[in-house]
Amino acid sequence: MAEPNQDVFQYAPWEGDLMSRHLTASTLQNYLDENDDIRVLNINAPWGTGKTWFIKTWYENMLPIRPAVYFNAWQNDHINDPFIAVVSAISEQAKQQMNTTDKINEGISLELM
Repeated sequence: MAEPNQDVFQYAPWEGDLMSRHLTASTLQNYLDENDDIRVLNINAPWGTGKTWFIKTWYENMLPIRPAVYFNAWQNDHINDPFIAVVSAISEQAKQQMNTTDKINEGISLELM
């Protein structure tokens, strides 16, 4: 496994990272990047250990670099068919990220003209 790219994990989202969890995120990201067959990752730990903070921060860290989807199963626990909730989250977030990318690309195109 490659060494974690720590430079990517040193900016704003990780400012409150008192336990150096950015190193864990970097290691996990490298693991996922190096294994084409892995698309799902399960984080399991006792209540109150910072799972939600870790995932949200990792998600925020990834957004400027690559598409990412955040889905909180607890927030969507009231929905009878979890598949619909997951697909909806993917669809909504993909649209938002594509709009952001389109705006960035438009800005770059205007600057180049």
